[in-house]
Amino acid sequence: MLSRLRRAWSSLSMRGLDASDRTESRAVMGANNFYILTALANLPWAIVIMAHNSWTFVLPGVTHLAMIAVWVTALVVNKRGYTPWMSALSIVAAIAQYTFLTDVFSRSAGFQFALFGMPALAFAMFVRRHGRFRAAMILLATILAVWVYLDGAFANPWVPVSDTWLHWSAAMMVVSVMILLMSQAAFADYYFNRERKRNSALLAEARIAAHTDALTHLLNRRGISPCLDEATEAGQFCVALADLDRFKRVNDVLGHGAGDVVLASVAATLEDSIGGLGSVARWGGEEFLIVMPGLSLADGEAALERARIDLEERFREDLEGSSVTMSVGVIAAPQDAARDEVLRQVDAKLYEAKASGRNMVVAGALA
Repeated sequence: MLSRLRRAWSSLSMRGLDASDRTESRAVMGANNFYILTALANLPWAIVIMAHNSWTFVLPGVTHLAMIAVWVTALVVNKRGYTPWMSALSIVAAIAQYTFLTDVFSRSAGFQFALFGMPALAFAMFVRRHGRFRAAMILLATILAVWVYLDGAFANPWVPVSDTWLHWSAAMMVVSVMILLMSQAAFADYYFNRERKRNSALLAEARIAAHTDALTHLLNRRGISPCLDEATEAGQFCVALADLDRFKRVNDVLGHGAGDVVLASVAATLEDSIGGLGSVARWGGEEFLIVMPGLSLADGEAALERARIDLEERFREDLEGSSVTMSVGVIAAPQDAARDEVLRQVDAKLYEAKASGRNMVVAGALA
């Protein structure tokens, strides 16, 4: 039963939400929650008011029902989208009705307390670009609240009610306003935490996207940069720059779409071959940078030789006669070696491998 009520509430409070405009959606959710909660809370009040035998209670009861009807209508209208004028009408109806009830039953009945909750509603039901609506509702509620307390006409009821009825009415209005304010605070807290989690997720995705190559899912230049910095600070390290040989021929024969598939496969092969020895990044085009902390020149050269062989064997029979090979330059550098100098010399070793016939690894220590 409780789960059904929760689903029904959620279905009503989510009416009219526009996923493309999250700010408007917040206003719609805030308004809908207000309409549902206050309509349910005020319907008994209408019955209590009209339950008196005196005909003088009929008009306050009817106007109270009219206010509830405005809220229900606004809930229906919100299904079609955010309508700030409807939200404004709903708050004005509440301000007018509670001021009227204060006039009928006097300040002792406590109906004026509802005016204190109007600023919270204004912020919940209007987006920032509708700040004029917010300001107007807050100003109207403030003026009427001050008027109620300054004008002696509100000191005494003009319908016959007992002191006991007035005391109970004031107590119930305090409870009602507290529930209203707590519900708005709970909604604001819920929405704030939901948006914070969403923004954190989006920020994490953005950070990953900023440091990752979209095609190969390897690190990009920005992503590999911290790895290179850490390697230079930790001690001796190796850096390798690998470039696919005559890759343009693969694109010309099989098309650029197939070339992208090959690049993704090359990236996976390099990651598998290097394993936990280091980090692999797409440096640009068909070039890949590999950073291997703590490796000697011999170990770094051996690791890249294995990767070169793995790549050649993987594609030997997969490309209809075309082969995929790579040339690699490897540099071993001491701790705190200048990063730019390491990259310059590893690039020189790569070109040496290209000039020596391709499909080979050329290694050397930092000069």
